[in-house]
Amino acid sequence: MKNKLYKSKRSNVNYKISKFYKRSTGKFIKFFNLHRIQKFYTFFLNILRCVEYNNLDTYLLIKTVLSIIEKNQA
Repeated sequence: MKNKLYKSKRSNVNYKISKFYKRSTGKFIKFFNLHRIQKFYTFFLNILRCVEYNNLDTYLLIKTVLSIIEKNQA
């Protein structure tokens, strides 16, 4: 049942972004409201594609970029 729910939600933009949010610093939604996130949908979708378990360098690069964005937004 859980797998079916995942498959039905997988094409949803907000679900993909929320999955990425859970992996990231935890302060992500505070600095980006949902409307602005949807504008960057393709950017975040590409991030989700390139973040793999064996690709740690890309993941660290993304976390660094997000922390810089957070500091600029604060």
